Amino acid sequence: MLRWRLLPLSRLPVVTLALLGALSLPGCGASQLASYDLASIQPAHTARPLRGALVVSDPIADEAVDSDRIVVRTDANSLAYLSDARWTDRLPDLVQERLIGTFQNARLLKFVGHPGDPSDYSLEVTIRKFEIDVQTSLARVELAVRLLSRLTNKPIAARLFAATAPAPTTANGAAANALDSALGQVMRQIVAWTAQQI
Repeated sequence: MLRWRLLPLSRLPVVTLALLGALSLPGCGASQLASYDLASIQPAHTARPLRGALVVSDPIADEAVDSDRIVVRTDANSLAYLSDARWTDRLPDLVQERLIGTFQNARLLKFVGHPGDPSDYSLEVTIRKFEIDVQTSLARVELAVRLLSRLTNKPIAARLFAATAPAPTTANGAAANALDSALGQVMRQIVAWTAQQI
C-alpha cells in the first residue's frame, strides 16, 4: 500500500498516514529535497500613487512555520513536514521579500523596504497559517498585519487576511504551488487594504 512520507515536527505527535483520496506524498531522502520559491504578484494600483514610504517588518511565526520546510496539517492537533520538499529560504524571509516585491509592483508608494530604511509607515506581519490541510485538500495561508505610523509609533489599523487554494496532491511541487497561489491572494488583499489606510 502506498504510504505518505511525512517528517514529524519536534514536540508534536509522530504521524504516519495512509493515502487519502488523490493526495500523495512521494518520499525522498533528506539530502534530496526539492527546493521551491514563492512569487511576488502584480496587483492593481490606484490612479494616484501614494507618496509615503513603507517598511515591512520581519514576519513573526511560530516554531513549526519558522523554517524552510513545507508544513502539512494532518488533523486538528498534528503537523508534519513534507519529506521531499522545502522552501529556498526560511518561510518568514520569503514572505517578507515577496510582500515587499508585491508592494513595489503595485507602485502605490514612494518607497517600500526593510526595517532600518527611512519610512513613514511600518507593516508588522504575523504568519498564523501557512500549511497544506490534507483533510480538506486545501492550502491555507493566514497573515495578521498591523500598520503603524513611524512618526507616532502608534497603530493605524490591523486585520487578519486569509485565503485558500486547492491542493488535491502534493507531488511534483503541487503543494508549494498551491501555497504560492493562496499567498498571492493574501498579498493582493494586503496591498489594497494598506492603500485604503494611508
